[in-house]
Amino acid sequence: MTEKFNDEQKLQVKSKERVKDFGEVFTNQREVNTMLDLVMDESYRVDSRFLEPACGNGNFLVTILERKLETVEKEHSAIQADFEKQALVAVSTIYAIDIQEDNCQESRQRMFEIVENAYNKAYPESQNDYFLNVVKHLLDKNIIHGDGLTGLREETDGDPIVFSEWIFDYEDLKVKEFTMNDMVAHGKREAMNEKNVKAQNNSLFNLGGVVAKKEELKPINEYKIENYKEVF
Repeated sequence: MTEKFNDEQKLQVKSKERVKDFGEVFTNQREVNTMLDLVMDESYRVDSRFLEPACGNGNFLVTILERKLETVEKEHSAIQADFEKQALVAVSTIYAIDIQEDNCQESRQRMFEIVENAYNKAYPESQNDYFLNVVKHLLDKNIIHGDGLTGLREETDGDPIVFSEWIFDYEDLKVKEFTMNDMVAHGKREAMNEKNVKAQNNSLFNLGGVVAKKEELKPINEYKIENYKEVF
């Protein structure tokens, strides 16, 4: 029993110093599965968005990706181009932050290997070079070395964490960029608006239903990569 505990403990801790300095303890796979099962449908939906603000070495990320790719394999493997596009959508909608650079690197590598293995299994004789190059690009952009509490990057002097929304539009790739702090502020405003509307609708003096007005979050930058399969 002690030996099993020690093995699991090693998987959850890189060093005692990191536990002390950063409170770094990785989530056990059993807990990862249990928590994701609470949002079972979303965890298997290819285009559902996930953000892990303290991703560690990627235990949640790889499990989410494995579940999404399971759906891709079941529903889109008949046509290779369809598989490739849906697999890219699956990767592009997983976002993460970690304060430790080696954790970000390990998370990217683990996720890349999962996609690569699924691709090799599905199409061992007819692979396209662009596909894995795009996967690498998405992971480099979506797994960010930064501080999830401040919304700032670690490797630059106070630059904001920026997340990209990737839209695969036929042969083009459209990109919208948003800062994390803008997204957080927008979410707080939306929650406050809904709270205020609920209070008004519960008032005895309200004769008609009040509907919350949705505020559009504007990107800080937008661009398009034309013929992205040729670019990568």
